[in-house]
Amino acid sequence: MGDSEGYGFGPLGADVVIDPSEQDPIEIVKEYTEGEGVDAAIDCAGKEITENQALDCARQGGKVAFVGENRSATIKPSAQLIRKELTVIGSWYYNAGEYEELIALIRRGLSSERIITHRFSLKEAQKAFSTFASGKSGKVVFVPDITSPEIRRI
Repeated sequence: MGDSEGYGFGPLGADVVIDPSEQDPIEIVKEYTEGEGVDAAIDCAGKEITENQALDCARQGGKVAFVGENRSATIKPSAQLIRKELTVIGSWYYNAGEYEELIALIRRGLSSERIITHRFSLKEAQKAFSTFASGKSGKVVFVPDITSPEIRRI
């Protein structure tokens, strides 16, 4: 939801961009959807607060996907799941059936370059993980140096 660090999703087609450090995401979603909530919410951060926000922002009968990993979180099953009749899924990797859809998105112009905010060599792994863990980045990727002597050629 965040956009304050310049990792904006507006240019990627988002209808509303919310900076949770300055706005209450649930209030903004409820206002924008006239109290209904969103059809689908995806939590990629894997933090208790964002998981709860995803559950709270989903409309009656909506869907929530947890992609970010989190060992534990406290939720309110009755209010957030049962009474709202939500469909909740977890997804760790893409399955083979989703690659076709991803390829179609890329062919229609979705550019992964627009969401990658940081690139690191493998030698910078600690810095890369620290950057990602800080929550102040978009997508962080490793770009191995194939000329490095540490990389064996096949």
